[in-house]
Amino acid sequence: MISGSSSAYLKNKNLSTSLISGQLSTLDAMGVPTKEWLSLGDRSLFDKVLGIWEDGRPISYSNGEGDGTVLKKSSLITGSEMVDFYSDHGAIVDKSTNWVLTKLGLGLTLAEENIYPQKQSIFYIYAPAIVEVRCSDVIQEEEKGWVVANNAELKDCNISLLGGNGGGNYRIVAGDNSKWQYFEGDIQEGQNIVLGVSERDTNWQLLKQSLLDIGASQALVAANQGNIILTI
Repeated sequence: MISGSSSAYLKNKNLSTSLISGQLSTLDAMGVPTKEWLSLGDRSLFDKVLGIWEDGRPISYSNGEGDGTVLKKSSLITGSEMVDFYSDHGAIVDKSTNWVLTKLGLGLTLAEENIYPQKQSIFYIYAPAIVEVRCSDVIQEEEKGWVVANNAELKDCNISLLGGNGGGNYRIVAGDNSKWQYFEGDIQEGQNIVLGVSERDTNWQLLKQSLLDIGASQALVAANQGNIILTI
């Protein structure tokens, strides 16, 4: 038995859905394999040092029915009117719009013309720097702190930073359909930093920033060399 995190608020709300289910319509998208169960393994040395995956590191997944993000059984509420759409998670709003308009008696019909990418990598960037994201052979500059790379997986991307006037602290969140990564550090004016988004690179980045924060200079030297034994 694993004692993971849970939300008492959501559990209590689920117990009260019978009060409104007769007046409720719930919609779901289906047809895309969706992660439902995961198997946990032992934490790595990095995990223990960084204090992550306290319940165990995910090592494999089993899929259920859903839209690639949300499971069918998590979308629909028993006792309500339950409506299925064959769609991925990004397209469900457009796929269901005409059904909603008809349900509300508005008598309108909208054409379904949007074409959604099969996958995306998303980057949220706060940095005193010029930032470029390269995914395979496509290079994009940030726009108002965001980069959205269509039809790209995170493992095929890297982030290039060129320190701007005065430099400072940067923070970047990057994610795709399967995982999210976080980067934080300092950049000097004119300094160039290239960040890979593999899990190993991210763990080293977090560890080096933590060592810098606490002033562990000798450990930081070892971490810059990529030697975890000397770092510890």
